[in-house]
Amino acid sequence: MRKVRVLTERKIESKISKKAIDLGYLTYKFTSPSNRGVPDRVFINKKGEIFFIEFKSLSGKVTPLQRMVFSKLIYRNTPIYLVNDIQRGVDILNNNLNSILDTDFYEPLYEPKNIK
Repeated sequence: MRKVRVLTERKIESKISKKAIDLGYLTYKFTSPSNRGVPDRVFINKKGEIFFIEFKSLSGKVTPLQRMVFSKLIYRNTPIYLVNDIQRGVDILNNNLNSILDTDFYEPLYEPKNIK
């Protein structure tokens, strides 16, 4: 019987980050010591447009704190994507490479609800 290899969050993030650099993106690990709910990475395309990606393994879950932070970003029209497989990440990178960000390409993670 063949063993199925499950990609970890770290492996998915690494592969998508390398692909982004190959495509000409700037990408940075996004950490905020005072706020653990921020997305994993920020991506900047050739036109200077910014979007975030939160990486998860197939079994990974978004925490309530992350939902709150993501909702605040979405409320401010900042695209954020949830990626749990490499192909989805590559599709997002290819879609946002040279054109105005198309936030309809993938539905936003969450609809903002009375965020202040």
